[in-house]
Amino acid sequence: MKICGIVLAAGCSSRAGEFKMIHKISNKPMIEYVIDSMNSICDSVVIVTGHEKETLSYLVCKYGKVRLIYNENYLEGMFGSILTGLNDFDADAALICPGDCPAISLDTYFELTKDDFGVQVPFFKGDPGHPIYVRKDFVLKLKCGHFTNLKEFIKNYEYHAVPVDDPAILMDVDYTEDFIKIENYIKGTEHD
Repeated sequence: MKICGIVLAAGCSSRAGEFKMIHKISNKPMIEYVIDSMNSICDSVVIVTGHEKETLSYLVCKYGKVRLIYNENYLEGMFGSILTGLNDFDADAALICPGDCPAISLDTYFELTKDDFGVQVPFFKGDPGHPIYVRKDFVLKLKCGHFTNLKEFIKNYEYHAVPVDDPAILMDVDYTEDFIKIENYIKGTEHD
């Protein structure tokens, strides 16, 4: 099965006070954690850019599977970036993940791709998180529907809840203090 990773990296990071995608955690830009995990699973990885798009251009040279797609309407929100990333979608399924979720375990990505339900959402202790798995036929429904966000789309279709032992599916970076929490979590998992 051919899987495309969609990494959402178009936002302005205004609450974080800096462009968070390239903020270094243990000497590695945050977005590269997401790419490294997806590289093990995905046949291709699409990074949807917007704000600071030039800053991420080095990723194409560094990773053979990576392509950048620019969302010119990135100020309108994340859902537009999802649709932009799926514009020239050519795979059997997509794994959609925000670029500010660097600590998700590789096991979680594997769990989401073991089965082929139309839409799969990871759950940790009853709470849904990222990434979201969407099969090709549901990608078409997502692109052609009149949805305003991904939650609305997921609620509209019967999704498969995938229980995972990974609290990082619920962790992202919004504020400066979140960088410290994520870095401490990643350092802790590296030593396990």
